[in-house]
Amino acid sequence: MADKDLKDASVDLGHAFKKFGKTFVRSAETTAKNIDDWANDRPKEEYQESTVYSDGSWKETGKEMGDAAKNFGKALIREIKDDNKDKEENPPQ
Repeated sequence: MADKDLKDASVDLGHAFKKFGKTFVRSAETTAKNIDDWANDRPKEEYQESTVYSDGSWKETGKEMGDAAKNFGKALIREIKDDNKDKEENPPQ
């Protein structure tokens, strides 16, 4: 059971990192566009308004990564405890 928990937690953590990457790229893309608009003296009204900050993507991504990391840590600890219990019950000969 612990192996499945660890695998599931690892998959969740992988998905969280994937989402983090996408959010980071969106953030960089928005920043680059706004810098280009500013450098080319475009009116502020034309700047991209919806960003990963204003739409809550960073907050959601951070929470998802925190939850995934916490679950991964718990699964890893369970795996270690199970392994230690097995070693105590069946010591090497």
